[in-house]
Amino acid sequence: MSRIRIIFLLAVAGIVSAVSLIATASSTEAVAPLDFRSCYNNEFPILPGAFKAAALGSGSGDGEIELVGQEEREVEGNAVTWAFSATVTGNKGAPFTNSPGRMRGALSITVLWSDKSLGITQFVANCIAEVSIEGNNIEAELEGWVVGFPGKSAPKHAVASFAWNREGDHHTFLVSVELGSTCFENTDEFGISGDASDLSLGGASSPMNAGRASIPEQFTPSSNPCPDVYF
Repeated sequence: MSRIRIIFLLAVAGIVSAVSLIATASSTEAVAPLDFRSCYNNEFPILPGAFKAAALGSGSGDGEIELVGQEEREVEGNAVTWAFSATVTGNKGAPFTNSPGRMRGALSITVLWSDKSLGITQFVANCIAEVSIEGNNIEAELEGWVVGFPGKSAPKHAVASFAWNREGDHHTFLVSVELGSTCFENTDEFGISGDASDLSLGGASSPMNAGRASIPEQFTPSSNPCPDVYF
């Protein structure tokens, strides 16, 4: 069994476990079930190429919290765990055209804030909006639900961004969660970046540059792109 397939299966197992945790912590009416589909039918290549990508691990990082109407807050030394997996098939058309292909993915993020008053924040995706790879580096955006968002008592719909970068033996991560939906976030958000632990795993099935995205139907990839999707 290939290394990327092992990481992929481990990441899926981590996501399933996170779904159980987040469902226990909140009402079943508010939390969407795990779903690997693309968020929108308006789907297109960023760069052509089929691939699998996965990352499973943990790390420590400094974060910033931005809440509407409040001053930006910095919180250092937060513990973060993540489980990510994605598969892109087809994806042979020209960039930013509605070409055949399929994108599937999942992500769970857990943040243990160093400031005990913030508690624990958990995000679980229910669809994927974008994934791209550059060699073994990964960037992705997924929609889902967040529990324990700073300053919010109820579960909230949100968009999470995840990045995994590898330079030799040095691994770094970035996670951010913004309330709202793809192309319509721009509200409360937090972001954390730092070094991944030595036991963290991640990579892509092929060291290429490729990616695929989906955006709401009122946007057009080539002439009226959504500003929040990475191009």
